[in-house]
Amino acid sequence: LSAGRYQDAATAYRRILELREKIDPWSFEVCVARQNLGLAAFQRGELEAAEQMAEGAYRCYMEARTVPQPLLGLLQSRGEIAAERGDYAAARQFHLQALAASKEYEQDNSWRLKNLGEVALQAGDPAGARGYFERALAIDEKKFGRESLWYAEGLDFLADIALRLGDLAEAQALLDRSMAVYERQAHKALSRARSPQIHARTAEPAGDPQRAQQHYEAALGIMGPLAPGTYLEAGSLHGLG
Repeated sequence: LSAGRYQDAATAYRRILELREKIDPWSFEVCVARQNLGLAAFQRGELEAAEQMAEGAYRCYMEARTVPQPLLGLLQSRGEIAAERGDYAAARQFHLQALAASKEYEQDNSWRLKNLGEVALQAGDPAGARGYFERALAIDEKKFGRESLWYAEGLDFLADIALRLGDLAEAQALLDRSMAVYERQAHKALSRARSPQIHARTAEPAGDPQRAQQHYEAALGIMGPLAPGTYLEAGSLHGLG
């Protein structure tokens, strides 16, 4: 799975499932095999098969009467599958289940709150998303501090929402705050790329596409060689587009 060989992964996990089911059809190993089969299907774009495997894994975990860590990942995966299909109400429910279940296993829930915020954005509810991202930001501030990349990225999320709501002044203020953190963390490659990306995002709604293009190209020049083929490179390419 980690190497992106999803068909090989599916073949291996299908064999594991066949062997383990003969011993105990509700064992932890069977649950995990079903979950990973669903993940492989999702990565191949086979949403129906992914949902079927995810449902089977969920029933398996429930039969075991436990809420292990892998179940949290399963609930997140089911939320992602539902969002990919455009069923944002179901996606929200899965992420809410993960948020509730995770309180027993995780010190904070900031990234699960961000999942809920992203679903709200996809559903066209930026105002609802803002509440989730504000709660996540408060957690990250307490845990990592205001000079952390986690905090700066949280400000970026809120700036994006402000842009969607048409509040350019608020977006500018939030981006200025996050950019100051990125520039103080300039020894980190991600931070060096984030600063020009933020300049570009500020230039776009201000009606200066030429300046935005220059900043996106600067970010791409940093992240392209360091992280080719990843979302970090893709972000700058998307901005240029």
